[in-house]
Amino acid sequence: EVGGISFHVTPDTFFQTNAFAAEKLLETVTGHIGSKPGSEILDLYSGVGLFSLPIAKAGHKVTAVEENPQAIEDGKLTAKINRIGGCRFLAMRTQDYLKKRARERRFDTVILDPPRDGCPEWAIRLIGRGVRPRRIVNVSCNPQALANDLAVLTQSGYRIREILPLDMFPHTAHLESVTLLERV
Repeated sequence: EVGGISFHVTPDTFFQTNAFAAEKLLETVTGHIGSKPGSEILDLYSGVGLFSLPIAKAGHKVTAVEENPQAIEDGKLTAKINRIGGCRFLAMRTQDYLKKRARERRFDTVILDPPRDGCPEWAIRLIGRGVRPRRIVNVSCNPQALANDLAVLTQSGYRIREILPLDMFPHTAHLESVTLLERV
């Protein structure tokens, strides 16, 4: 349970192993979304909906994109169990979504929580110059991938407002960072 939501997570899907730290991560990300309900949110690399479902529960319209079909099914089941509407789950690669459908809708905020390798540079460029949300919340567990993403996004007209490191794995060298960027 994280953020007052009981998540259904099967063995073939990813979920943060430290539930206490996942709560802090969720609080940080949702704090950057804004409290005005009805905002359009795009959650890329959404997994089972750790961010998507609490944000939808708060009254926002969320599109969650994840390539693992089992994670999508877990997210849909979690939404049903917790009676959460307003979240549309799409089982597809983030890169495919960006190529084919990203410009179909306007998004107030894009949440990026990519795997350790980060996003391809062209995908970050498309988010910054094509999708053009007002706000981007980048969750990263790899400082080098984050630096690469931030270089592209700042060149695409975004300003870094905050970078918050979170120690998700105490007594290790691993660190999660949440970065808030806003379009200038």
